[in-house]
Parts: sequence; C-alpha cells; structure tokens
Amino acid sequence: MTPDEEKQALRDLVESDGWRLYLDQIEAETGPRAFQRAIDAALETCTPEQERGMTSRISEAFKRARRLVLWPEERLRALTEPPKPADAPALNSELYRQFKGMRHAPTP
Repeated sequence: MTPDEEKQALRDLVESDGWRLYLDQIEAETGPRAFQRAIDAALETCTPEQERGMTSRISEAFKRARRLVLWPEERLRALTEPPKPADAPALNSELYRQFKGMRHAPTP
C-alpha cells in the first residue's frame, strides 16, 4: 500500500458512520464508567494486599485499549502533517545558549 493509499484508507475509516459507532462502543466498554465497574468487580474478589496490583493491571489494560482506538487518527496525522521540529535532532542546551545571542555580521 502506498502512503497515499494508506492516507485515503484511514480517512475513509475515521470519516465513516461505522467508525463513529465503533467509537461509541469502545467508550461504553473502556470509558470511565466501564473502568469503574471493572475496578469495583476486581476489588470484590481480591484481598487488600492484592488491590494495588489489581487496579494497576486493570488501568494498564484500559489504557492499551484506548491507545488502539487513537491509532488511525494518529497515523493519518503522521502521514499528512509535516514533521514537527521536535522530530529533528535537539540542540545541546549549552550549545543553544552559546549561539542564541549571536547575530549575523553585516555584509559589506
């Protein structure tokens, strides 16, 4: 698939009615209410010592699921927007300070 074909496929996906339905379902299954239900259910079945680990694992699972939902739009943005300066190599901060105040000498 060429980059242009990939961009078009992703645009078609995120602009479709089906995508909006899919997002609604993801929100229902991984949104704040679903997250709270999962935490409550887990806490009913574990000991106090297990609670911290259990909530951390549930939280990480929900975060991973939600990151997957963001992928099509993030990938489309990466394909269509020019690279940001942050993608370029960062200047050493000391080097930056040294050159920051310099001015070009006038040309005769």
